[in-house]
This record gives sequence, C-alpha cells and structure tokens, in this order.
Amino acid sequence: MPKVYRSIPEILVVDDQREIREVLTRSLTNEGYHVTSAIDGQDGLDALSRGTPDLILLDLAMPRVNGYQVLEFLKSSNEFQAIPVIILTALNNQSQIIRGLQQGANDYIAKPFNMEELLARVRVQVRILDLEQQLRESEAYHRALFERTSDPEMVIDKSGSILQVNEAATDLLAVSQDQLLNRPIHELVDPSDLPEFEVAFTGSFEGSEIPIFEIHLCLSEEKILPVDVDLSSVDIRGERHLLLHLRDIRRRKSAEAQSSMIFEHIGDGVFITDSKGIILLASRSGSILTGYPRDEIVGLDIAQFQTREGAIKWQEYIEKQNSEAAVYEDHFVHRSTGETPVEWTLAAFTVGSEIYFIGVVHDLTDRLTIDRERRESERLQTLLEIAGGAAHEINQPLTAILGYAEMALSLLDGGHPSSAYQESIIEATARISNILKQMQEVREYRTRPYTSGHRIVDFAQSSEEQENGET
Repeated sequence: MPKVYRSIPEILVVDDQREIREVLTRSLTNEGYHVTSAIDGQDGLDALSRGTPDLILLDLAMPRVNGYQVLEFLKSSNEFQAIPVIILTALNNQSQIIRGLQQGANDYIAKPFNMEELLARVRVQVRILDLEQQLRESEAYHRALFERTSDPEMVIDKSGSILQVNEAATDLLAVSQDQLLNRPIHELVDPSDLPEFEVAFTGSFEGSEIPIFEIHLCLSEEKILPVDVDLSSVDIRGERHLLLHLRDIRRRKSAEAQSSMIFEHIGDGVFITDSKGIILLASRSGSILTGYPRDEIVGLDIAQFQTREGAIKWQEYIEKQNSEAAVYEDHFVHRSTGETPVEWTLAAFTVGSEIYFIGVVHDLTDRLTIDRERRESERLQTLLEIAGGAAHEINQPLTAILGYAEMALSLLDGGHPSSAYQESIIEATARISNILKQMQEVREYRTRPYTSGHRIVDFAQSSEEQENGET
C-alpha cells in the first residue's frame, strides 16, 4: 500500500553520534519538519514499528545493526520499501557509497557535511514525495472518473482481453462485469466490422492516432447496437493497454452533455476556438490560467494569452487544418501575474461543416524546476571531477620543477645572484602545489569577488572550513 503523505513530513535520523543527531534534529525542526532520532540501526528498526517516516537520514557505520542492514530490511519490506533514504557517511570509499545506493538509498552526503547542502537534499526528496503523492491522487481521480463517468469504457490488453469495464459499459451492453472481464473484445464485434476494428486495434497499439469510427456490437442473437468507438493507448504499470471508449449513437447528445463533467474537472487548461482563434469555451482550469472569469473569456482572441511565437504557431496550425495534433512549448500570459511555461497541444475537429480547434495547456513549472536542479547537480559534479583530474595531472611536472629548483639551490653559494631566484621558484612552486592539493580535496566551496564583476573559487577559505569541520 502506498504511504499517505502528511502535510508536515516526518523525518527519522539514525546515527550513533549524539552530536550529529542533535544538530540534525534542531536544524530540520527549524525547517518545519517533524523529527525523531535513533541511536543505531536496531533502534531505527524499532522506531519503524511505532510509525512510518516520510524520509530517513541513515548513517552507514553503526554498532549492532549497520546502515547496510537497515537498507536491506527496508527494501525487502512491502511496507517500508518506498521510504526514501539519504545515507550519511564518513567513509571516503566510493565503492561503499555505491553499495549503499545499489541497496536502495536515494542519495548520500559525506561527513562532515554542509548543513545547507543537506537541507537542500532533504527538500529535493520531500519535493519528490510531494510529486509522487500528487501523481497517486491524480491516478485515483482518473480511476474515479473511469468508474463514474457516464460514457461506457473498457481497458483492453494486447491480446484483446477485457481487463476493466465500468458500470456504464455493463449497462449499455446489458451484461454483468463477470461476463465481460477476460473476454476477447473481438467476440463482441459484428463479423462484418471485424476487419476495420482489427486495423484500428493494431494501429492504436503501434502508436497511431485512430479517428473515431463506427461499429456494431452483438449483444445477443437478436440485438445489435451501433456505437462510436474511440481507441487510445494508455500505460498501466509499464505495459501498454488500450482504453476503448464506446458511445451509443442513439444517445449521442446525452453522452456529450454528460462528458462535460470531465471538461470541468480536468487539471489542464482547455480552450475551444473557432477558425479565427476566438475563444468559444474554456475549462475552469483555463479560466484560472487567464485570470478572467469564465463569462468574460468567450469572445477573446486566444493570441492575447500567448507569446508572439506561440500565436504564430497557433495561426500556422489553423491555416494548415492538419488532422494530426500539434505539440509545442510556449509561455502562457496571465492578465496580471505574468508568464507561465506551458506545453500546448492543438487539435482540430468538425461539427457539421464547421471546423473548430481545441487547445490543451499543461503547466511545465514543476518539470522545468526539477530538470534545472538535475542539470545543475550534474554540471557541478562534472566540474569537480575535471578540477580534481587537472590538479592531479599538473602536480606531476610541478614536482619535477620543485625538485630541480631545490637541487640547483643546493649547488649555489649563499651569496650567488641566482640563489634568490631559485628560492622564489621554490616558494611559488610550493604555493601552486598547495593550491592543487586544495583543489583535489575541496568538496564544498565559496567564492570571492574578482575583476570585471566575476567571482572565483576561494580555495583557501574552503580548505580552512573543511579542516575546522573535520576537527
């Protein structure tokens, strides 16, 4: 069962060092988290029996039960395996850190750690928890829509077996769920319509967009029901299935009226315009995106809520009158609060002889934030690896320069004019060597002002802070 995520996250700190537990508890509490602590791995496992945390900060090297054993228990438990874990380690062994990550840890931070970095990593995990919770709620919401919608729907696997069916479908077909589940959908299709249905069925699984088409369902030997069929592919637990939407043609108007419930509750903004881009209808979420009340949106030009580039793409799509949907990214312009990054999906449809356009707007703010944080983390890691490698390579010839300078100085008289030059070479070489050593050891750094408004890494300050932290 997925864990119900609390409004205030609960964090469990498992570390055998009292000072670290106290510092983490105080800092995390100040950030607004609920914090409990355990003195070692066994105490941490005992704490799980009293309540399930949202996040665990776990030391690796502990008496009785170490961090690896705790990870092994968590990931073998159906109840606790979804809890994210950040490992805390003083071990400077990459293989041991990798082992912890392979055993299920989500992230790690080495001791001594910078509290701001640790809090940032905690916030990332909590944000991921929040997004996962939103996804579960969205899945539950759409499941409720599937069960409650008045339109008949079925979920079908690749072999054609019916896996799920809602109540509206059983009412339409006048059979029970037990009579439909695991039954091949092809058995319900009138033989004369099977070739067309098979082409659409295969094409949908291959990713083709299949327009709505009409077939006849055989409900019994005496009764045949004409329906519109809409096929779309959906991923369920990593496997592709088809959502088969049925519509009784005799009750088309009624079915369209009922489907407005979905239009009202969908999370993305939806706009329907005429061929000139004038808004005819907008969903509740669309109204929120614009900043206008719904009764004021009708009659406005959709272009005023797009950037210049987005408006051009909309107009180009209208002029092409392409039956295939168009997808592109743009910024949605709110009447007062500014621009929001969004993804537009455009599609055309006809009613009678008139052509209309539907635009679905998906907010990209959260996705872009996560992508930016990931890229920044990868960039920083790459820079640190490059700096460490460069420092190692430079140190080789530098050692030779220092050795030759010291040898030359030993061969010169104390009053020789070149002695001062050799001493200056030795002093400068030693200073460069010290900087390279700091580059190899630095993990956390600060910058200081440099010319032309630039900032550079202050290796001296970073090294001093590391030494103070280690002592």
